Amino acid sequence: MKKLSILIVDDEESIRVSLEGILNKKYYTKIAESGLIALEMLRNDNYDLILTDIMMDDMTGIELLKKIKEK
Repeated sequence: MKKLSILIVDDEESIRVSLEGILNKKYYTKIAESGLIALEMLRNDNYDLILTDIMMDDMTGIELLKKIKEK
């Protein structure tokens, strides 16, 4: 059975590390430090789930999801 892939997007390192530590036992995980980095990663890869922080400096999680939906 294929592992599902999750993209974790958060500008706070401790949150990224915590989530990755919990999830990478059952899922293939990648992390992005910002919405802009996440968009760049999405150009090359597909993910089954995106977990994003709402309040980030470069763009909010809502803005990120809207940009993803536009593609």
